[in-house]
Amino acid sequence: MLTMHSVFKSAEFKEYVVREFGAIEGGMQTLDRLEQELLAMV
Repeated sequence: MLTMHSVFKSAEFKEYVVREFGAIEGGMQTLDRLEQELLAMV
């Protein structure tokens, strides 16, 4: 299991990033790609 954490300067800025840039979905996509890369190494 891998957990990714992001640190923001404020809760309001975090909400902005989530809303405007889809940060949660983007992070999940990044972890999915990492999983595929790691599986290809095995």
